Amino acid sequence: MREGIHLEDEQSNSAYYSPAQDVIHIPSLWQFEYPEEYYSTALHEILHSTGHVNRLNRPGLQTVAFGSETYSKEELVAEIGCACLMNHLGIETDHSIRNSAGYVQGWLKALQDDKSKRMIVFSASQAEKAINYVLK
Repeated sequence: MREGIHLEDEQSNSAYYSPAQDVIHIPSLWQFEYPEEYYSTALHEILHSTGHVNRLNRPGLQTVAFGSETYSKEELVAEIGCACLMNHLGIETDHSIRNSAGYVQGWLKALQDDKSKRMIVFSASQAEKAINYVLK
């Protein structure tokens, strides 16, 4: 993969990006009910990897705590970016749109607690930078 990022496609029940190892772990394609779920998951994790210190250096990616505001922002960056890339690549489906919408709704509490109402704008801005990074 570009820039030395290693993608581990393996029989597994979890997908994640490890900033410390700069490795993306993703279940194998055959484990997904629909191919677009695999590509959506892979793109989501690839977008996380753009935040690495040697790439776009998004704040907090190295030491982010689950459920924190920084974690919520990062999840929104990856999912907003993923939805845009799925559309750009022409592999978006009604099913993938529903999955993305559901995922974003899962982080809605963090958005509701954002008194400044800047989290979604910040996340969308960072998603645009991540998309541009992936496409360049």
